[in-house]
This record gives sequence, structure tokens and C-alpha cells, in this order.
Amino acid sequence: METEETQGELRQIPETNGIAESLSQSLGGFVGIPPRAIGGRIIVYYRQSEKRGPADAATSRESFLAHVGQVVEMVVYSQAGSGDTHDVPTHVITAPEVPMDFPIGDLMDEHACYAQLVTWLHPDGLACPRCHQHDDLGVHSRHRDPILDFRCGHCGRVFNALTNTALHGLRRRPSELVLIIRGFAQGVPTAQLARELGCDRSELLNLRHRLQDLAFKNRDILPLDDPVLEGDEAYQNAGEKGVPHRDPEDPPRRRANAAPGHGTWENDRPPVCGVAGRGSGEVRLTVAERSDGATLGTVVRRASWPMAAVYTDEWCGYNGLAGMGRRHATVCHAKKEWARDDDGDGIREVHNNTLEGLWTGLRNFLRPFRGVNKIYLYQYVCMFEWGHNVKRATAAFVHALLGVRSATQTKLATIYPT
Repeated sequence: METEETQGELRQIPETNGIAESLSQSLGGFVGIPPRAIGGRIIVYYRQSEKRGPADAATSRESFLAHVGQVVEMVVYSQAGSGDTHDVPTHVITAPEVPMDFPIGDLMDEHACYAQLVTWLHPDGLACPRCHQHDDLGVHSRHRDPILDFRCGHCGRVFNALTNTALHGLRRRPSELVLIIRGFAQGVPTAQLARELGCDRSELLNLRHRLQDLAFKNRDILPLDDPVLEGDEAYQNAGEKGVPHRDPEDPPRRRANAAPGHGTWENDRPPVCGVAGRGSGEVRLTVAERSDGATLGTVVRRASWPMAAVYTDEWCGYNGLAGMGRRHATVCHAKKEWARDDDGDGIREVHNNTLEGLWTGLRNFLRPFRGVNKIYLYQYVCMFEWGHNVKRATAAFVHALLGVRSATQTKLATIYPT
């Protein structure tokens, strides 16, 4: 690999800098090289994506990554032998930019995918979108087989299974539509999906935002039934990705936003407020503009029933929970208090560690998207909430994603069958 002098923006970390070894350990573990195999002389190359200061002078792995973009390649040298005077490379690690694409659309059964789409979009059976009759539907055309055009014998309307649904107007094969729904549910980046399906990324992104908005509107909004819950908030960096900044007085926000204090919508660190049930494991997540008492009180009130115990940290925004009929106890993280036993049974029940760990999962979910516009952050947080709560793509989730039926309606129909 060429060095900075011949490759421009490709640079080498000085071997005397301790972060080279730190990066080699993390990247080596990523590709499966045991730590004991990484020794000797280490060379790490990186690509400077924009002017962010003297990255070569960084003193830690974290400060280095805050200055630069992607680590491109790492070359690990070790001594060739006790009598040799030269080194030989033992490992060459190239950090992948994205996971490998693996298109499988041509391997799927179009008729099976079409049957599944009909089941998802029409759980009560295919009906005419105009008169809503289920009978006397004759095949009008087979030019998009297996997607059939039907003519209603009652009103004469010509339609297909996608008419007047969230997938209306999409000229895609059934297998591609199933893969799109699957990709959105699993959090696959839009660019990767577009490459695998051979479609336009902007078109797919618009569809993603439309379906994710439906998943948000149709999510379960009933309070959690758990008698013990946790409350916490995290601050997610989210600016105006995709919005051009033509005004020199309004430059784009720099990466690694490190604004001090609690984040707000205005400083591009909107809070994600969460409530988790200890028994069910389910969560309710809300993207808010700020984390003041009024906001956090509303989040907890909507996610819990009166007389539920809510455990939080010491942030003053939770001080009004007792006045809402919730039994409130806190741990003081500022004093290194992470859990406490209040009832003397030997179990430290007062903590919010469930949500503290959940934030790591949320950030891992968002990371492959390489930044999310804060306008759409609520959609991605909602998709993470769905995945955490259901673990598997259930009929209720797919119906919510496609705008067929809300999860609240599904749950109430289960509790109060007609």
C-alpha cells in the first residue's frame, strides 16, 4: 500500500503512537486473529475524510476516531526469525466498509411470495377496494403473473392485491417486495438494499420512510402492565443528513457532536426517552425535543399505570413522578451508585441498568445507517422498539408496517374478542 506522499489522503499512523496497537487489537479481533498473533511492528493506515485537526497527534483510539473517518487497512509485522534483520507482514487486514452484498431475489418462489403478500395485505381476504365485496371477483389480466388483475362483478372496478395499499403503484416482483419488507424490518441500510435489488436508492428511501411512519403510527401505545418499570433517556447525535447547507453561515454539523450537558433537538442531540418493563422486557421509546420534567412526565405517564414502581437516575426531570401516582425511587450515578437494595431482601432492585444496556443496542442498530436525519429519527427508533419487543416479525408487526391494522387494535381484539 502506498503512503501519504503518493496516495494523498491515505495516511499512516506513526508506529510510536499507542493507538496503532489499540486499533490492531480491535480490528484483529473483528477478523478473528487471536490477540497473541498480533505482535511486533504494527502499521495502520487510515483515510482522512475531512479536515478535523491533527489526527496523527491523537493520544487514544477514541480521540483518533473522532478526528478521522474509516480505518482502511492495517498491516501487522512480526520478526521473521531470531537471525533475520528484516520484517515480513504476517497479517493484512482490510476493514470492510459495508457487509458483503448477497442478492437472493432470483432464488425465491414468486408465487409463494405473492401468496404471502396477499395474506399480509388482506388478512380478512381479498376484496374490492371500492365496494368491499369478497365474492364475484374474476381474473381480468395475467400480464404481471403472479400478480393478477381482478374485475369486481358488483361494481366493475379493476384492481390487484396492491391497489390502495402501502405498496400501491410499486412495479416490483413479489420476491422483491418481500425482500424490501424483510430488509426494513431487519434494519438493513437502504443503500445495501438498493444494490441487491438493483433499484434506485432515493426511491427505496422514500418507501422506507413511508412504511416506517406507518409502523410508528400503528405501534402499541397501551401502557406496560409491569408493576415495576425503569425510566431513562439517551442523547442521540442526529443532524440534518441529506439536507444541503448552501449558506456559509449555516455549515453542516461536524461529526462526533460533543456538545456539553443534556442534548436537545436544537443542538442536534435529541433525547430518546425510554420506559422498560422489568417483567415483560418490553419498552416504550419516544424521541423528544428536550428532557425536561414535562416531557419525561408525559412519557412515563403514557407508558405506565398508576401505582407502578418506576426506577430512574437522579435527573431532576423525573421529580414529578410521585405526584402522578407512581412509586418513584432513584439511584445517583453522580455518586457512583448503580443499584440499591431498599427493601432489605438482599436484591438491589433500584436501578435502571436495563435501559442503560438498551441504549447500546439502539446505537448499534443505528450505526449501519451512518447517520440519520433527526426528522426521521423517530421512525428508526420505532423500528428498534418493534424489534426489541417482538423479536420476530409477527403478523401484528407486518400489519402495522403495511398500514393494515394497528398493534393496539390487535391486542385489544385479543383481550376483548367479539
